[in-house]
Amino acid sequence: SAASDAGIYENRTATLYFPDNTNTLLIAKNITLNYDSAETEQAIAALLVSKLMNGAEGMSPVLPEDFELVGPVRIQPIKSEKQPEENDPEEGDTPHPDEMLPGETVIEEEDTLMEQGDPSIITLNIREPQTPYDMDIMCGALTLTLTGYIPDIQGVAVNMVDDDGRTTAVSSGHYTREDFSRMIGRIVHIAYPDKDGAVLHRIPRAMSSRSCWGRIPISC
Repeated sequence: SAASDAGIYENRTATLYFPDNTNTLLIAKNITLNYDSAETEQAIAALLVSKLMNGAEGMSPVLPEDFELVGPVRIQPIKSEKQPEENDPEEGDTPHPDEMLPGETVIEEEDTLMEQGDPSIITLNIREPQTPYDMDIMCGALTLTLTGYIPDIQGVAVNMVDDDGRTTAVSSGHYTREDFSRMIGRIVHIAYPDKDGAVLHRIPRAMSSRSCWGRIPISC
């Protein structure tokens, strides 16, 4: 049981995503996590976010300098399908993230009990940053990192919280890995000759994974 495993720490390898030097692609970077084997998925998600905040050697920052989570990380099951009209929630009930429009105010609700194996989404409430950042890069890194490590997590919903405590959804629903597949890159080595043309030097470059596995004759 989880209770009997408490206090047993283990090392796990997680894949985090950071932008390349052009801030257009997300490059995978493996790191080692150490946490209690009885830790909750919410706590593991928060740990992964903190590792993204810390950055990685040789990689550009992926989150704004003043990035801050507001409240706990929440995990809820995904609605499999919309119920018939007669079974729709009563007026005033909290809408599911899939049904929200960009900029729509989010009303917090209690977490729903889940069973192992339920397809779920993580909801992150973020203090609206005041420092420059790229929304696609930030949301892409969060989504690819969290869905790639935590079982059964199929998406990430991101909400912004302003100084008055008002919470708004960033997108109309939750993000999935497919939303950012075009941004996944990898480091490849391309051979360039020196000025005399006598020696080839392998220079690392970030390229789209789609290009890397395409017809370009480069070493991935």
